[in-house]
Amino acid sequence: SSGINAECPLRPGGAPGVAGVAGPPGPTGMKGMQGLKGIQGPRGETAKGPPGVPGARGPPGKSVQGIQLNPYIVAFHSQTRTVPTCPKGMTKLWDGYSFMFIDVDNDRWSQQLGEPGSCKRTMHSAFFQECEQESARECEYGDRRHGTGWIHNAESSVEEDEFMAWSKNDESYNEVIVDMISRCVVCETVFELVVNHSMSNEVPGCADGYDIVPYPGDVTRDWIGYSFWQFTVDELSVGVDLGSHASCMIKFDRLGIVECSSEACILLPSGDVRTIWVMDANAQFDDKDVAYVDYQDNIERVSRCTVCQRGDAKFYQSKFVKDYKMIN
Repeated sequence: SSGINAECPLRPGGAPGVAGVAGPPGPTGMKGMQGLKGIQGPRGETAKGPPGVPGARGPPGKSVQGIQLNPYIVAFHSQTRTVPTCPKGMTKLWDGYSFMFIDVDNDRWSQQLGEPGSCKRTMHSAFFQECEQESARECEYGDRRHGTGWIHNAESSVEEDEFMAWSKNDESYNEVIVDMISRCVVCETVFELVVNHSMSNEVPGCADGYDIVPYPGDVTRDWIGYSFWQFTVDELSVGVDLGSHASCMIKFDRLGIVECSSEACILLPSGDVRTIWVMDANAQFDDKDVAYVDYQDNIERVSRCTVCQRGDAKFYQSKFVKDYKMIN
């Protein structure tokens, strides 16, 4: 009980005994203070993962109000005294009068009828001046040699072969002239117009994914017309690009021209104006009618055409064009 081995009595000066068995763990001590922050280790190596799967297609973005990116600026001519309207989905910029050319001493320069320069906001008989190269101080304005040409209103009461002239001294000059000239409108669109010519008397359809455009002069009808190529006045010949919507005339008309000088305006007689139309390539002629065919009877021998635009234009029109000022 005393811990002393009786068989091995303690001898003075003996060696220490063997170590005893370890005791049980003591209780947990108090939490020590937080150590100092260690130094930053080296940057680890990262591996680039494989590309993810494509995400779902997002909804179409809204059009920017008042701005159209990469727009097309186009002009439409009604061939009547009624101002045409921009087809749905387009923005009206201005309306005016159907301008064809200027005339300086029988030297004429024309406008492309599908371009905005062919639609003048106001009608002026001679709106330019001529300056001599030798003297920058001398310019002529209002010379009787200065003139302009305008598209005739095909629905006017003037007979086709009737020659008419109006002087600026006439009381009804402004009223008569305005009534005699075709009206036009200039529009902005993000959708390019495409014209199809059948080269026959059959109306062509639009390409896949395209729809016929409503005619600006009457939005209740489709733009189906006649393939117009060019007009000539005296020595002036002006063609229309067959890729332009202006080459698809809604009316098969002699395209009369009202020519104005600084003093008066005249409706040129039909003998002075010629129009050239694309022919029905399948038309058959007898020997007796090769040279001359009555004008109205010849309508069956003129190529037909349509003006088209992308079909998805309707989608954009119905959802986003409400931000634009529309003409309905």
